[in-house]
Amino acid sequence: MIEGYFDESGIHDGAPVCLVGGFYGTQAAWRRFETQWNHILSHYPELVGIGHAKAFFARDKGKRVGEYA
Repeated sequence: MIEGYFDESGIHDGAPVCLVGGFYGTQAAWRRFETQWNHILSHYPELVGIGHAKAFFARDKGKRVGEYA
């Protein structure tokens, strides 16, 4: 069995491009990854939530806000 995790950007009306990216692998590979990633998170809790693009590119009235304002 293969598992995949994907995300998209640019599917809203007026978007000039659409992008889809992701990762795939066997279930066994994902279980190993999850174990290793959880071990890392237990030592570096500041990484929890990393990878959620809305935290990096949030906008308010068209202007960037948050970490990368």
